[in-house]
Amino acid sequence: MYAGDSAVIRNEELECFLLGFGLEIPDNGLGRPTAITPLWLAAQKQCGDCDKDELLDALYNLNPNDAELSKCVGLGTVFQLVSFEERRHTPRWHDFFTVW
Repeated sequence: MYAGDSAVIRNEELECFLLGFGLEIPDNGLGRPTAITPLWLAAQKQCGDCDKDELLDALYNLNPNDAELSKCVGLGTVFQLVSFEERRHTPRWHDFFTVW
């Protein structure tokens, strides 16, 4: 086993956690909560010590067929549902989880 193996295993562990965590939360048609800090705190409690970059990598690698990541963004007095899939392949994809 080389050092890269543990990173892959760790990422899979976090991905499984995220899928389970997300499925427990009702979305009521508004999308799942996607703020990084609550997810990170819950991941640390469930999976042990991890940093936000590890969690962001796991979020990025989630298969869209397994979990649709979306959130409502306020545009003045109106809210718009934004999908992570629209942001996934942009240079600032992590802003989806850390901004707004």
